[in-house]
Formats: sequence, C-alpha cells, structure tokens
Amino acid sequence: MDFNHQLIADFFTAMCQRDFSKMQHIYSSDIAFFDPMYQYFNEGQVMMMWRFRIDNVDSFSVDFSNISDEGDGYYTVDVVLQYVSSKNKRIQLKMKSYIRIIGNRIAEHSDAYSIHGLCKQERGVIGNWIGWNRMYQNRLKLEAKKAVLAFIHTNT
Repeated sequence: MDFNHQLIADFFTAMCQRDFSKMQHIYSSDIAFFDPMYQYFNEGQVMMMWRFRIDNVDSFSVDFSNISDEGDGYYTVDVVLQYVSSKNKRIQLKMKSYIRIIGNRIAEHSDAYSIHGLCKQERGVIGNWIGWNRMYQNRLKLEAKKAVLAFIHTNT
C-alpha cells in the first residue's frame, strides 16, 4: 500500500476510533469539506463538525473499502457509516468519499450519499414519502447546519 492509500486508511481508522487529534493531523490546515446534509465547511469548522457528528451518536462504526487512485492526487473511497441516531434508529449510510491529497495531507474531502435514503432510515414512512422533496431536504439541511454551527459557537 502506498503512502496516500495508507493516509486515507489511517484517516478512516482514526474516525472509527473517534481520534479527532489524529484526524486533524491528517487533514491539511486549509481543508475544504462538503457533505450533502451539512454542506460546506472549511479549516477549523471541519473538525468541530466531525466532533458534533460522531459524539452525538451511539454505536458508531466506519467501514471503508476500494480506495481508488483517480490521478493527480484524487482518490475515491467506498464508505459505510453505521450508527444509532438521536431518534434511536439504526442507520446504515452508504456513501462515496472523494479525497484530494496535497503535500501528504488531505486537502479536500467530500462525501456523496442519498439524502432521501437517509430520510427513509431516520424518519420512517414520512421520510420515505417526502424525503425526496427538495423543499423538505433544504429544511433538513438548514436544521443540520444550524445545529453544527451552534455546537461550534458553544465549544470555541
């Protein structure tokens, strides 16, 4: 396994272990991050976002596979997050992570997954019926972003 593959594996292993210090060390100081639900975060916000997301769930686990070199420092990774939500629902979120490595650090990280699929798991029948609706998804995104920003504000 080359250095970049190992760096990515180390990042997801640290995430699974809830080792925020190691995760922060692997990210570059000017990290750019995007997630379908939480949207865009940069630099100091990213680690607080991870702390918020990981510390507020139970039975958190991360499985990753198929680290693929796409060229020019870009990699894709298949990731499965499993956790128990605040509504006491078991969630299995299958996603694709897109990572760019510059200077032996992760400089860009984005995740892709179905918000509708997440809604179905977290909100049951209602999530299945209206989780595809953009207005509903935008409301959920706004609530998620506000919760993270409030967490950041109270913890800095």
